[in-house]
Amino acid sequence: MNTAQFMDGVLRTRSAEYDVIGERFREPWVVNLTHSLLGIVDEFGELRCAVDAVSSHEELGDLLWFIALGFCALDIPFNLDPRRYVDGPGNHPVTDAWKCVQFSVSENLPELAANLKAYIFYGREFNRQQAITQFQHLCWGVYRACYLVGSEPAVIMRKNQEKLRARYPERFTEEAANNRDLDKERDVLEHS
Repeated sequence: MNTAQFMDGVLRTRSAEYDVIGERFREPWVVNLTHSLLGIVDEFGELRCAVDAVSSHEELGDLLWFIALGFCALDIPFNLDPRRYVDGPGNHPVTDAWKCVQFSVSENLPELAANLKAYIFYGREFNRQQAITQFQHLCWGVYRACYLVGSEPAVIMRKNQEKLRARYPERFTEEAANNRDLDKERDVLEHS
């Protein structure tokens, strides 16, 4: 089989019921959950490239923001007690912040994406309870990483919100999202 034949097969077998798919994307929870999952992937990559403590804290805060958006999409409170995620020395095999997040994302994000993909493109029932459990596990991994970089989830979340207040003083706008003052945001993160 050559690539042209393969592409013909791809186009023939893709989900192309665009009206039905579009209706599913009109559901706010689907939009928020999609935004959450895409954001987690993006911030996961940015955390991998973090060069110092400030940028690590920033990316962990962004990960928590997107995880919280997932909690919102699933209509559950984002009230996990960070103290539940503190293990004593040697009680957990992952002691590196990057590896902790990597493990958490690689264990949970594929199942979350498969669950949402099946709902949007195949019309299957969305497994909400499974998604809730996976978001809790994602949160656990990022909370643990916050401690492993010498901070706490509450501090990381506060810094994230201060950075976003600098970016969006009133509310989100596409203009502000696309024209960021990165020096100002870095200053906020360094001095908060």
